[in-house]
This record gives sequence, C-alpha cells and structure tokens, in this order.
Amino acid sequence: MSAPHLLETMRAEGRAVALLDRHLARLASSAEALGYALDAEAVRQRVEAEARAADGVRGVRLTVGSAGDAEVASWALGDVPFRTAWIDPEPFPDAGTWRCVHKTTARDPYRLRHERARQRGADEAILVNGRGEITEGTRTNVWAEIGGRLWTPPLAAGGLAGVFRAHVLATDPLAGERVLTPADLRAADAVFLSNALRGWMPVALAG
Repeated sequence: MSAPHLLETMRAEGRAVALLDRHLARLASSAEALGYALDAEAVRQRVEAEARAADGVRGVRLTVGSAGDAEVASWALGDVPFRTAWIDPEPFPDAGTWRCVHKTTARDPYRLRHERARQRGADEAILVNGRGEITEGTRTNVWAEIGGRLWTPPLAAGGLAGVFRAHVLATDPLAGERVLTPADLRAADAVFLSNALRGWMPVALAG
C-alpha cells in the first residue's frame, strides 16, 4: 500500500489563503518527521495561484506525496457549519499516533467515527482517548467555555495541532489548554468546534 499524502485544507477569501504561513509550517514539520520530500516555496506559489484564480470564499485542498508531488484544488465554500456534536464514548485507538499527530489522507478511522455521529443525528463526533480525555473532533478541534475562558485539550491528549487552534492560542489571552473530559463539556457554559476552513462553530451536544 502506498504512503498517504500529507493534507492541508484551507480557507481562501479575498483571493488569499488565511493562515497560509501556519499551514505551510505544519506541512513542513510533518514532511520532516515522516521523511517526505517538500519544496515549500513551490507549494506556496501553487496555493497562492489557486487562491488568486477565483472570487468569493473558497476551500483549498493541498496534498503532498512522499516524493514531494503536490496537488492543489479549490471549491466554492457554502455555509454548512457543524451545529451539533456527539461525544463518542469508545476510546479512539489512533489518539496520539501518527494518524492524529500528522494530517494525512489516511482518514478512514475518522470517517468511521464521523459516520457514527451522523447516524445519531449529529454533525460531528468528538473523540476521547484511552484515559477518557477529550482529544478532538473528526474534522475539528474542541473548545469549552468554562469560567469565562476558552479551553482546548492539550496536544498530549492525542489530537491534531490544528492551524486555527494554534492561531487562537497565540492571539486570544483568554484561550488556553487543559485536560477536558466529557463531563467538562456537558457542564461547560458553551462548546465550540473550530477548524481553519470554517473558523468558530458553536455546537449543542447531542445524546
């Protein structure tokens, strides 16, 4: 079986990709860790060209293979944010492994959990690790508003270092990391999901 491709899913608006530097930094970090070839400047130029080619708000998908082969595509981004989330009680076995630490096209375990949430009437699944701690969503990072602050699980819980997550932690003094459990989310003043494609998404917990 061939190696999965590295994956970045980005938001383009005003003919530019938001948080592009953070996306490329994460891509470069994963390429180095996994031994993938990467011409970062060539990739940047292709992404910027794709963003300049179309008006409106676009999703941009970048994949890079182990030999450095890159593909870029974009699509019109409709307004379909997640509004409900279900906490999957079964520990996610890939938490903390390369499948979660690096964003790649090897996403079948995430798709399975997302489908389980959809079968229960929710838009997104929130995952837990073997210690019962919240890690992330299948396509998002997770935030809880508690005591006037925004908290997201630490990376040690086993989730992905989301680009929008990193941006919020670096720019919002009320945002921080702490271990979160399902009980914390249910007791929180508010729960949010986030990703670089859609930004903030307030959600209600289902089930």
